[in-house]
Amino acid sequence: MEMHTPELEQKKVTSSNYEAEKEIRKIINDFHAAVLARNVDKIMSFYSTDIVAFDMIPPLQYTGKAAYRKSWEKAFEDSKEDKNPGYDLHNLNITVGDDVAFCYELNHCFGTHNGEQMDMWMRGTHCFKKINGKWLIVHEQFSIPVDFESGTGLMDLKPENNLH
Repeated sequence: MEMHTPELEQKKVTSSNYEAEKEIRKIINDFHAAVLARNVDKIMSFYSTDIVAFDMIPPLQYTGKAAYRKSWEKAFEDSKEDKNPGYDLHNLNITVGDDVAFCYELNHCFGTHNGEQMDMWMRGTHCFKKINGKWLIVHEQFSIPVDFESGTGLMDLKPENNLH
């Protein structure tokens, strides 16, 4: 998988909680690398046991690591024949408190899926809690906007500007 993440490593840390923001930024970088490597075990290491996730893949909600793991496994199984898949993160924004943090970003997914070119953007949000001294994701959501008239997801939208 192609990897484009220099903005994650080089972006200036702006939080008043500098060390915690650096930790969260490293987790996001490591998470991104695990997704690119299709390493489900590594991906799951970033989640709390009781993760609640709202994913692009049904059902409406996943509760717990075992349930959410199935979503990741299905995504990788469904895309195992993809050629040159890519996954970039843009506009990462992190807010950190003493024992909770959240971040959001735009995700660019591209490549060949089922013989067809795929190029889509989605939104990602990750909520962290410091549990036994370790930052873990307790809630995650990936989504796309919906056209309410047609009832379909808008997978062809692209950011208007200000990508970094």
